[in-house]
Amino acid sequence: MNSPVDLAALQREVKRRTDDRVREAMKVIEEEVGRAGCYSRNGGKITLVELLKRADVGSSTLRNQHHRQLRDEATAWLRKLGARSPVTAASARAAGQTKIAEYEQAMRKMTAQVAVLLSEKAENKGIIERQAEKIRRLEKQLREVARRDTSNVIIFPEVR
Repeated sequence: MNSPVDLAALQREVKRRTDDRVREAMKVIEEEVGRAGCYSRNGGKITLVELLKRADVGSSTLRNQHHRQLRDEATAWLRKLGARSPVTAASARAAGQTKIAEYEQAMRKMTAQVAVLLSEKAENKGIIERQAEKIRRLEKQLREVARRDTSNVIIFPEVR
């Protein structure tokens, strides 16, 4: 004897499995793009049809009214993915070149700042050395004056 089939329960189960497969494909594609910087299949283009192909479901699946929520979710995901990072190999290369140019510009700016700082350091070192020499001469003069006339001079201990 055949047991009665609950058609509604069966449809819910099929829908749930389809939803899970599409969401898993979204996760896998996102990880691939994160690792490689671009999508390596389908000429670098991630479309709804490509997503469904990766989920191993039919290309017309999301046209079904029962999958409206999943279709909206997948469409929003595609927009978000495209806005967040370059998806095609060409756009990934262009983004990489732009990033390299930005780093090179920042490096040139930092190099110029380092040159200025090194110049200022050398200048300050010269000033410090001249002041130290001046202090040594004044201390020497003070010792000579103290040696000649000890009545009016107070000698302070050397501080170093």
